[in-house]
Amino acid sequence: MPRFTEQEKEIINRKLLIEGEKLFAAHGLKKVTVDDLVAAVNISKGSFYAFYPSTEHLYVEILKQQLQEESMKIIGT
Repeated sequence: MPRFTEQEKEIINRKLLIEGEKLFAAHGLKKVTVDDLVAAVNISKGSFYAFYPSTEHLYVEILKQQLQEESMKIIGT
């Protein structure tokens, strides 16, 4: 299993969220593969699975983040 520093973990996770959002928006959940995601972020499949058990889990995390950001806009903070 890959070993990353806390800073590396934060950077990789942020990249997965950003690139995942782009890929899911362009192609939809069913068409985006782990191979697509790891190529976009330049990590191995094993590294991807150290962060998320599936593309669906990443997708849900992206949705949660978007919901939180929209909620903050609505309540004005």
